[in-house]
Amino acid sequence: NHQYFSDTRLSEIIPVLPDNKRLKYNDIGLPSKQIELIISVKALDEIYTEMFSNIEKLGIDILKLSANYLTSDILSEIDIKSTKKLNFSAINFAKLMVMINTNVINSRVAKDLLKEMLVTDFDPEVVASERGLLQSSDPAKLLSVVDEIIKENTAVVTEYYQGKENSLQFLVGQGMKKTRGTANPKLFLDILRKTLDDKK
Repeated sequence: NHQYFSDTRLSEIIPVLPDNKRLKYNDIGLPSKQIELIISVKALDEIYTEMFSNIEKLGIDILKLSANYLTSDILSEIDIKSTKKLNFSAINFAKLMVMINTNVINSRVAKDLLKEMLVTDFDPEVVASERGLLQSSDPAKLLSVVDEIIKENTAVVTEYYQGKENSLQFLVGQGMKKTRGTANPKLFLDILRKTLDDKK
């Protein structure tokens, strides 16, 4: 009795055909080269299919960001001919993507965590929090780091006052080092510039 299967049951039983995937991925704005990479590499295809089935929860921005990480950072770390699954679950990968998208962690921290997740699956929210890797957007905390950087790099500060704009980038770099990459770089730059200009 063909009435037995509802549409949803049928779509669960029949795998999504590649052409159908191409259209769906194209609809959210993925470039065709990226779509072909995802579909042709089994490990990427599996995880992306699972994530795409949660499009309502995750939203298009997260799916686009996920596609970028899958076809760059992850693709460079895996054997594309392998039929093995990725070691991490779609849910933990999605959590990591949301953390990047909401500036809870920066991309450098994300890349480090991803490499580890390729070895063993873990919840990135828990690990980032335990290791103190969450991005700091607390102005008071960043201001004290800015003050330290200014004291420790007087020669560079002098160069900034002489009009050398790239000396600011050096100071931001020192700040990122001191905060182990957890400072929100844009906010850090704003506080640094304002502090230096106030001291003029």
